[in-house]
Amino acid sequence: MATSKHSDPEHIFRAAAAKGIDLVGTGDFTHPGWRRELLENLDFEPATSLWRLKPELEERVRRSLPGESRRADIRFVLSGEISSIYKKDGRARKVHNVILLPDMESVERLCAALEKIGNIRSDGRPILGLDCRDLLEMTLEASPRACFIPAHIWTPHFSVFGSKSGFDRIEDCYGDLTGEIYAVETGLSSDPPMNWRVSALDRFTLVSNSDAHSPDKLAREANLIQGELSYAGLIESLKSGNAEQFRGTIEFYPEEGKYHYDGHRACKVRLTPEQSAGLEGRCPACGGRITEGVLNRVAELADRPDGSRSPRARGFERLIPLAEVLAECHDSGPATRAVEQDRERLLKELGPELYVLREAPLDRISRCSGSLVAEAVRRNRSGEVRIDPGYDGEYGTVRIFEPGEKSLSGGQMFFFEDLEPERKSAPEMELPAPVVPEAVEKPEAVSFAGPEHFRLEELGLELNERQLEAVTAPSGPLAVLAGPGTGKTRCLAARAAWLVKARGVSPESILAVTFTNRAAREMSLRIAGLLEAGPEGAPGVKVCTFHGFCLELLGTLRGETPVLADEADSLNILREALAGIEPLSRVREIYEAIGRAKAQGASPEDFRGAEDIRRAYSAYRDLCRKLKVLDFDDLILESLAELRRDPANLTAVRRRFGFLLADEFQDISPAQYALVRCLADETAGGLFVIGDPNQSIYGFRGADGRVFENLRRDYPELRQIRLEFGYRCPEIISSAAGALIGQSSPLSQAPRAVVRGGVKIRLIRAPGETAEAIAVVREIGRLVGGTEMLAAHGEPRGAKREELTDYYSFADCAVIARTGALLEGLEQAFVTAGIPCRLRGAKSFLRDPLVRGAVAWLRLLADPTDDLRFLEALRFAGLDPKDRYFGALRQSAASSGHALLAELQRVLSREIPQKKASAPAATFLLDLDRFRRLGRSGPAPLLEKLLERFVPAAGSGREALDLLLTQAGQFDSLPEFLSRLAVRAEGDIERPGRNTRERRAEAVTLLTMHAAKGLEFKAVFVCGVEEGLIPFTYRKTDPEEERRLLFVALTRASERLYLTSAAARAVRGKTVRADWSPLLADLPSALLEMLDLNLPARPPERQLELL
Repeated sequence: MATSKHSDPEHIFRAAAAKGIDLVGTGDFTHPGWRRELLENLDFEPATSLWRLKPELEERVRRSLPGESRRADIRFVLSGEISSIYKKDGRARKVHNVILLPDMESVERLCAALEKIGNIRSDGRPILGLDCRDLLEMTLEASPRACFIPAHIWTPHFSVFGSKSGFDRIEDCYGDLTGEIYAVETGLSSDPPMNWRVSALDRFTLVSNSDAHSPDKLAREANLIQGELSYAGLIESLKSGNAEQFRGTIEFYPEEGKYHYDGHRACKVRLTPEQSAGLEGRCPACGGRITEGVLNRVAELADRPDGSRSPRARGFERLIPLAEVLAECHDSGPATRAVEQDRERLLKELGPELYVLREAPLDRISRCSGSLVAEAVRRNRSGEVRIDPGYDGEYGTVRIFEPGEKSLSGGQMFFFEDLEPERKSAPEMELPAPVVPEAVEKPEAVSFAGPEHFRLEELGLELNERQLEAVTAPSGPLAVLAGPGTGKTRCLAARAAWLVKARGVSPESILAVTFTNRAAREMSLRIAGLLEAGPEGAPGVKVCTFHGFCLELLGTLRGETPVLADEADSLNILREALAGIEPLSRVREIYEAIGRAKAQGASPEDFRGAEDIRRAYSAYRDLCRKLKVLDFDDLILESLAELRRDPANLTAVRRRFGFLLADEFQDISPAQYALVRCLADETAGGLFVIGDPNQSIYGFRGADGRVFENLRRDYPELRQIRLEFGYRCPEIISSAAGALIGQSSPLSQAPRAVVRGGVKIRLIRAPGETAEAIAVVREIGRLVGGTEMLAAHGEPRGAKREELTDYYSFADCAVIARTGALLEGLEQAFVTAGIPCRLRGAKSFLRDPLVRGAVAWLRLLADPTDDLRFLEALRFAGLDPKDRYFGALRQSAASSGHALLAELQRVLSREIPQKKASAPAATFLLDLDRFRRLGRSGPAPLLEKLLERFVPAAGSGREALDLLLTQAGQFDSLPEFLSRLAVRAEGDIERPGRNTRERRAEAVTLLTMHAAKGLEFKAVFVCGVEEGLIPFTYRKTDPEEERRLLFVALTRASERLYLTSAAARAVRGKTVRADWSPLLADLPSALLEMLDLNLPARPPERQLELL
């Protein structure tokens, strides 16, 4: 935990006893290490649902306490504080909430749920990209007896009413669950009278707590509760607000809080609300942004005048902590030996600190520590103090004595009684005229200079001239060139909807194909919206991936859905096929070569490459046929073969889908191009293709970037329309991307930016990869307005950084790298910082052996003839498919022609009595039959039962299985779930980071350049922009495709773009030093600026494997 080394149960008990506290929160119950320490040192009291020190520890601590403190009877209540940073209603929100729970079981349930959301193991309060309303719901699910308290509700940066990132109404934050909240925490910078001015707070009990990062800071604020010392008694007092139970609060002087006044800490400018009123939020010294304080924010939301009293008002007392009182008397610091000795004497002779400050007779205080201390306590009680209010993260100061009022003589302290004490506030400062000096650099002004738009009445849609032309073009082959942000998906969806609404085309005759399930889902929802359909998607219109269409087509034409082998399956099959033919070390190389051959449409007989590849290809195909499985590339080739084999089938498909809309056309392979031509017939009257040659980045998989040229060659009557205007990237980013891609051909023009101006592209040069990751995390922390209190106060004076007019949320930010391995290194920096992240395009969790085994069971349940999954299911059940028993089974199945499962059932049915060697196989069949009966309950419940049977709850690999469960929960039927898993593309692969588990929470997205295509983010960090990585030279690549990859990465940014590089990086076990990428030289220098983040020197680093 981010606390003093003395923040352990023993020292918290000791401090609470010295302060006079009866009940103290444990804090940080989300941290597993702290929970273990609590369980080691505390005992649970079932009668009270509270905790106390273990008897032997409590007795030992009591003996060391002074005076009355030894009689303290202290209990602990389980508590924690959680930070939510997320976007709601178009703004980034940052809110802290305090949670109280009645027992450790409830804590464990909540923590298990939270650990699926984010990292709760880092020091300090957890940072989650989770809506506060959802956090409240999860808390109540963990325990209906939970107490959920919005923390320090007025703090500018991290609270429900905060001026920087809060709400104007508590209902706007917690929505339909607002009624479950019955107490709010006022915070150090406000007191009850300030809160009484807001009538919306009347129904809440106003509580006062203080963070105790060290035990000595306990009870700066506290609550006065009369009644049963139990969890139920505590909750009842907070719920009812009854004056006989909840008596009131002990308060800081609100002026002493860090955010009471407005101000700018870097310039030491402190402002009253009246002084800042005419400054338009600007510091009068430097022109930078000031932080609006709590006093000003309360006035904004108040509906009562100052001095009003709430109908439910309770008493309160303002106190200065005893150590600070004594420090002023001694003219020394609170932690000095003299102060500590005086404090110990008072505690020993008079009693706990709160008693001394509130109730102890002044004459007894005087006899114990002198008349000066007694007078200081009197003034403390009566509020006769001088206050310099806090502002912008700077604590205020409260002075009890004026200079010259006190003296020290002969070891005794005295004060001059003839001086009249006077309570004063700090004098108001003279304000110069507001200025904006050159040191504060502003982003260039942003303006909009787009084309004229026209309304398409049939769809109620506004389109520019070229978009309208594309959507409403007459029949005939049509190619639309659509660069980044030009409205590609908008046009394709509008084309489909226009055909239905304006042309009267039947929705069932429209087929729209793309490359990822994510893109297909988005396209379906867009079309549905234009057709005014429901959230289930576009009715009748067939929207799917190329591979999904072919899988369904083959199932229809052949009467059964093919068994599909994913990449891991295919590699295993290839290994078996290559046994005795080629070294297994070449499996990956040969697999990729076979994939490229299939992308060209070549069979082993047609293959014109190296003979060893042709021979391996032939062996692989033969084994796939024997196992009755197809791989991804086979789906395209087999579909083509079926359509060409039977003209009646081809005619039927063409009649069914008279209109073919193809998305991301630049990425199709020659085989896919042949399929498009086959489906489109000779005239291609219903063919509409859309894409961007500048984003052709899959050549290594066989995609042909010249496909638009081929289309014009094959269809001379082709009409081509270019979408000219880009709505995503501001002018600076768009100009840089255009300069990178060049004007090498008429097809390679970048779109013209509608958004003028913008922020310059920032370059960050780090000494090493760790420093590079730290720089990215720091800058994202700045963009979200800081993830902790201190980080939220901005840059020191003189820092040349542009100001943020609004904060970003985690979901607004993306980190893009050339390889997945680079992302895994960057991920660690986010884990360390506690910032939630998720990875897209990195290694799929579906490759995990346990996940593969579980999926194999599901596939075998769905298709008992799937021999490939039968063998994998055996392994998952702890059986060895290669042992003698199953080896004999495979031979007998080959002889009989039965599937392996059917053969096993036949063999066991004839075994009477059953042989001992058959017992494991018989148990396997019984399990299979039991799970088959559960199949109708849906994939997620079935999977849960499967894991209960075969995977220990605390076993390794549970993380990947939990992700599989999350995916399964999104589907109602097992076939639908398995079908979606079968055709996942790279852009569909999303792994929550090690500090983020569920997708409903917001997180920074970490993704490869290939997975980034089609996405956009407000702030994008492209990392590893250096020699060797961009262009990638550690294996053979196409230099022009590498250029297009960087173009894709740059054009994901809609507001801010950062390019980072490391001077030294560990590659293949060696430290490699590299300069910036040579492609950077193509970007105009006027669009770039170097950012100095004062990065640490490069330490020894863990070596990353890039390949």
